[in-house]
Amino acid sequence: MKISTILENKNQSFDIIKLILLNSLKQEIVLDKNLEDTLNFNFQQLLELSKRRKIYGINTGLGPFVDYKNLLDAEELIEHLRISTNEYSEDEIIQLTMLFRIIVLSQGYSGIRGESLKYYLNFYNHHLFPLVPISGSLGASGDLIPLSFLTASILGKPYSFIRYHGKIYSSRKIIKKLSLKKPIFHKREILAFINGLSHSKAYVFYSILQFELLFHIIHEFYILSYILLNANLEHIDDNVLKLMNLKHISTLIRNKNELLN
Repeated sequence: MKISTILENKNQSFDIIKLILLNSLKQEIVLDKNLEDTLNFNFQQLLELSKRRKIYGINTGLGPFVDYKNLLDAEELIEHLRISTNEYSEDEIIQLTMLFRIIVLSQGYSGIRGESLKYYLNFYNHHLFPLVPISGSLGASGDLIPLSFLTASILGKPYSFIRYHGKIYSSRKIIKKLSLKKPIFHKREILAFINGLSHSKAYVFYSILQFELLFHIIHEFYILSYILLNANLEHIDDNVLKLMNLKHISTLIRNKNELLN
């Protein structure tokens, strides 16, 4: 699936993200050539603009050292932020986190080049899930800490790990194993990787998916119990029936004896 397809369907964002997740084992996300050119153009414009004015992360320092350009670089900032603990987030959460980050970065407002986003896409498409501890976050500044753990794995930093096909590898080892060619990142790009609420959004989205699944299971059980007891479906509220697939219900009715057996 092309990233442009995702961006063009913002009004159906919930449904299209579900579709992407369902097809993630069969279908990769690819960066369109036009979109890649736009990202590269925007990045160059940002560099040109930084020659005339201060732009955070381009020609400034970071955080409290904003006025000291060379005191703290973006990769050192990531090391400072990796202070979480406890168990690791589920792979589904990390998959969603990366997907949301890809969607944000691909819009061209984050100061990131096409080759950097394509490298990031490799981790999503290869189902490489960075290990991100669930406890510890700097809530006032978004998801800096969990996204720093995720980014450290993508950069192949020491003491960063990735789950791949159920096994845990050091990020450097898996990057080498899959021959992923890492570009030289500008510090503004690394900032773009860690700024935002993609991890928190992933937890919210995953919770909604779980609730939706439970909701349908409850109603399937509700209707199935009516069918098995030879009850009249007319007694079921119309709003509930509308939520269910009527064709599916008729199939259950036809196969009632099989279900009883």
